[in-house]
Amino acid sequence: MLRASRSAGFVAILAMPAITAAACGIGNAGMGLPSQRWGETYAGERQEITGTLFVSDIGCLFLDVDGARLFVIWPAGSSQDDYVRLPNGQVVTRGDRITGTGAYTPTAPLATTSGYWENAVQTCDLGAKELLVLDDAHLDPES
Repeated sequence: MLRASRSAGFVAILAMPAITAAACGIGNAGMGLPSQRWGETYAGERQEITGTLFVSDIGCLFLDVDGARLFVIWPAGSSQDDYVRLPNGQVVTRGDRITGTGAYTPTAPLATTSGYWENAVQTCDLGAKELLVLDDAHLDPES
C-alpha cells in the first residue's frame, strides 16, 4: 500500500509495511502492481494521458507516452495477474493503448525512501525524472 503526503508543494511517497512482494504475471519483477490507495491524492496538474503498456524483460510496467517510457502508479482498485485489471474491469496487457486522467510526478522522492520504492527505482531502473500517477484509465477506443 502507498501513502502520499504533501509537503511544501511536492509529493512524498512512502512505502507502507503492508506492501507485499507478490509474484506477478506480466510484471515478473516480484513487486506487485504499484497502485494508489482509495482516497489518496498526488500533486501534479491533472491531464488526459494516452500511452501504450510496455513490459520490461524483468516485468516492470511502463507506459510509452509521447516518446517517453514512464513508470506507472495505477489507479486505486487496479489489480494484476497475467494482465492489469483496471477498476472498471477492463483487462490491459502488453501493447494495449490506454487513456486516462493523471499527473506527471517527480521520481526523486521514490529514490530517497527505503523498502518498496527504493527497490522499484533500482530494479526497474527509473532513470526518468518523472513517473505517471493515473487516477483513472480505460482501454483506448481508437486502438
